[in-house]
Amino acid sequence: MKILLIILSIVLSIFSFGQQTKPLTVVNNENSVKIILLKPSSSPANIKAFEKIEYGIKLPIEFESKVNEFLRSNRGGLNPFEPDDVSLEAVFTSEKSAKTNHINGFYYQHYSKDVRFNRLVSEPTIYNWRIRFAADEVGRWEVVFKLKIKGEVVYTENQYFNCGDSEHKGYLKTSKTNTAEDRYLFYSKSEEPFFAVGGNITHSSYDFQFSLEENERHKMWLEKLSDAGGNFFRLELGPQTVLPDWKDVKNYSARMREMFLFDDLIEFAQLKELYFILFRHHTEAELNWEDSPYLKEFNLGGNPVEFFKNEEVRKYQENTLRYIFARWAYSPSFSFYEYQEADRWMHKSGAPISGVMAKQHNIIFKDWFNQNVSYIKKDLRNDRVLMSVAYAVLPSYEINKSKNGIFNECDITTLHTYGSRPYLNFERRHIKTQKMWRKINKPLIIEEIGDGGNQLPLLCCTDITFHNDLWATSMMGGFGTGLHWWWDRGIYLNNYQKQYKNVQSFFEKEELRKLQLTPQKWQVKNRSKQVYLENYALISKNKERVLGWVRNSSVHWRNLYESDSCIRYVVDHKKTAFECKFEDGSSNNDPSVKFDDPKYKFEDGKVHPIVSIEGISNNPTFEIAQLKSNPFQLFKNARRHWYKVEFYSTRELQNGAIKLMEEFTQVLHTSNSGKLKPNVPNLTVENADWAYKVTYLGIHKRKP
Repeated sequence: MKILLIILSIVLSIFSFGQQTKPLTVVNNENSVKIILLKPSSSPANIKAFEKIEYGIKLPIEFESKVNEFLRSNRGGLNPFEPDDVSLEAVFTSEKSAKTNHINGFYYQHYSKDVRFNRLVSEPTIYNWRIRFAADEVGRWEVVFKLKIKGEVVYTENQYFNCGDSEHKGYLKTSKTNTAEDRYLFYSKSEEPFFAVGGNITHSSYDFQFSLEENERHKMWLEKLSDAGGNFFRLELGPQTVLPDWKDVKNYSARMREMFLFDDLIEFAQLKELYFILFRHHTEAELNWEDSPYLKEFNLGGNPVEFFKNEEVRKYQENTLRYIFARWAYSPSFSFYEYQEADRWMHKSGAPISGVMAKQHNIIFKDWFNQNVSYIKKDLRNDRVLMSVAYAVLPSYEINKSKNGIFNECDITTLHTYGSRPYLNFERRHIKTQKMWRKINKPLIIEEIGDGGNQLPLLCCTDITFHNDLWATSMMGGFGTGLHWWWDRGIYLNNYQKQYKNVQSFFEKEELRKLQLTPQKWQVKNRSKQVYLENYALISKNKERVLGWVRNSSVHWRNLYESDSCIRYVVDHKKTAFECKFEDGSSNNDPSVKFDDPKYKFEDGKVHPIVSIEGISNNPTFEIAQLKSNPFQLFKNARRHWYKVEFYSTRELQNGAIKLMEEFTQVLHTSNSGKLKPNVPNLTVENADWAYKVTYLGIHKRKP
């Protein structure tokens, strides 16, 4: 009988180890699991909605020693980056709604910053495993931790915390109402519309040495963006920076230092209330393909098409996605996960620019992308981070066969358009954005714009292209401003980003989703068929609100040849008269572009100011169409629909907000066809454009 009791005791003890529901008896014993709250401030009382929660987990010494064995030799032991070896999971459940969030843990190394010597110093920690989360509901939460070794559950533990409220507006969401509301994103908590204002600040490293100095420079740009009223940027997850699997597809330890710096960037972005697109650059399968760890590990040969089709490769790609989302997707600032310029990935695989073969490669890439989306949403159970794909040059296949294209699988539509030609920068972009909205009916953003790379000296001379692009793209129906490239090649160096504040202030209090805005454009040409005045506007569905931008078209960088000595020197000598240096010490002062190309200028290459010394009532009018009209207003005593037009400076601020130019306000009625024709204020080189808002005043016989 005594022997039976001993055997039963042993069986029960073995069974209980696999079903543990609380920490091991002696929490300080080296053979125990220990889970503590590291952030915020090691106190559950400080947890706030949408703010980072970070748990540190210490594994039993028998498992840690096997992890260390793998890290020392890159074989044997337990691979901390292989979930089949070690899997740490946590399920967060809100008692308020019973909503669950499944979060994976990740292996982590800690560092301290030595700013004086521009380096990171490795610091030992017993908590080499982390779980990060941001609660999106106020109230009590339960957390169930689970540790698996080789697929077997060896430990579980329950913890609880209370989440307090915060002023954070939430993460970004899209809608599917099949109306113009869907043009704009909105905050998950406040449900206010989100209008993206910002540009590209993608990385701080070009030399595969992502240094502390470069990281601090990146944060400097983000701080300037925030100070200027910006709220949105793109951040690159590239081979030259922090892509976890770039050095070794099975072992990410060589990237721990860089990923620690990336942690810092993402925390800083959330601190500054900046949202971002995290994108994988085409350089993985294009410029740096010969150095790809997948090429070396799996003998894929010279054609990256196997990168998209090989099932063993896919397993390690999914491990990388698991790690990326475990480490950074806690942050509500991490809004989109994107594959950048898919056509360049495909061309490296042998895809031609067009034709049947191009479509076949498009399908291969789309299937690969869809598998990634499915893995993120189903296996990682993350449906908060939105998915997108970008093209360097939008293929006709995406437009003509949009229901079969990659954009149809994305949460947003993205466009890239570079150039310094008037037609390309404005009218063509407007046409393309409207076509894509009609085809896809999803939020759209022009996420890369700017002068071409060999036109960088222009940024050292003038902000006119940056300025005009910023305002024009804001009025094209996208969910924000166009996002300029070359942030590190002149924009922030010359403080052009300060203009974000005018745009942010202009759109700040507008109910963009409720208005259900539709874009329109208008232009007028002189006798020489040269465009001299153009207008871009957003019209509300009820025709009672208009947001717009009108400009003198001749105030273009190439037309400044006579009035701007810097532009004149660049055109004549293909470089600036002075050394045009950038923040990282590099320069670009020997472009190959032909700045005297007639395509860059308007017909006569001159600025034609629109000025009347007798008052703006003598200036030309511009048109806003499709507003309210009364078919009987031609009769003498008929009532008319009246509107107030208010103009704002695109360059001046007053008390920190965009400046209302009250002296230009006009009260007008529409024509019989519903057109409103305000007189444009003076348009000179110094003030070449105006933003404006139109408000409906009602139907009256006389001016109200």
